[in-house]
This record gives sequence, C-alpha cells and structure tokens, in this order.
Amino acid sequence: VDDKYWNGYFTIPVEFTISKLNNMYVLKKKPIAEIEILHQEKLIEKENYELTPNSENILNNLSGICLDVDFKFTLKGASKVTLTLLKSNTDYYKVIYDTKNATLTIDYKSTGANCPWEDFNPSGTIKASLLPNNNQISIRVLLDRLGIDAFANDGIHAFYSYFWQKGDSKMELSVEGGNIIIDSLSIYKMGGIN
Repeated sequence: VDDKYWNGYFTIPVEFTISKLNNMYVLKKKPIAEIEILHQEKLIEKENYELTPNSENILNNLSGICLDVDFKFTLKGASKVTLTLLKSNTDYYKVIYDTKNATLTIDYKSTGANCPWEDFNPSGTIKASLLPNNNQISIRVLLDRLGIDAFANDGIHAFYSYFWQKGDSKMELSVEGGNIIIDSLSIYKMGGIN
C-alpha cells in the first residue's frame, strides 16, 4: 500500500439505547463500557472543583493523543465553557458550550492546516443545540491517532471527526463570563486493541 494515502479508520464501538426525554423518545449513542479496558495512565481526576475565568489552566501540564476525556460540569454563571485538546502552535480541537445559545460546537477548523496530503483536509465545525440537564452538561471525548468521537449529555448528541495533528498536543480548560463547578473530570491515556 502506498503510504502517501490515508486508507481508513475504525470508529469506536458504541451502543444505542432509546430513552424518554421531555415526553419524547430519543435515540442515544455512547461508547460501550468495555472501552475502559483500554485505560492506561490516569492523567487527571478532579471532582467538585469551581473553575472561574481567572483560574489557572488545570490541564496545563497534560498532553496526549490517544485519550478518554470524561467531563461533567454544573453551570454557575459561565457564558462559555471551552475544552481544548490537541493544542499546538497551529492546531487545536475545541469543544465549546455556549450557555446563551444552548449550543455545543465542535471546532476543528485548524486541524488540517499542516496536512501533507492534498485530498485530506480534515477541518470544520459541527454545532448542535444542547440544553442542560438539571443545569449540568456532560461531555465525553475519545481521541485516537486520526479520529475523535465526542458524546454529549449521555449520548443525546454524538459527533465524529477526523484530524491531522502535527507537533505537541496540549490541553486547556477555560470559562468565560462566570463560573462552573466541575462535578467530575477524568482523563486517561488509552492503549491499543491487541
């Protein structure tokens, strides 16, 4: 196989469930529980932590590509919550919750900037309406070497995108306009399937 071209990618195994939400039935999609077998090193675990616009970046010293990020937070005045992954000098992958518009945006516009393959340009944004559940939002992101699966509010929304990452893969968590309470945040490095 000519190594110049990308040949494919497997997404993670997921389960589908039907749940009742606001007197309607919704289809949910989330990773299977067995994904946790692939957890290796725990990079961070935080609970009941108040994050303010002036807080230091609690993810400052963390980096990685193959990760499982599980993040639940309660809104406490914040207008925007941004989780940045795969951050380098030129690239980033952002998960942004906008409280004013009740939207979740996946921003991966910069991830294709340094891609050496002309026909492989993984960049763009995905946006969805997302109402808090009891003033709480949950986000789970699984990163692999070429793809990212993101799930919001226990699988109400599921997103997939692929990316091209070159260089460091720093992380950042920030809020604007007010605070949040981090109910739980865990990030694990992931191993491969053997």
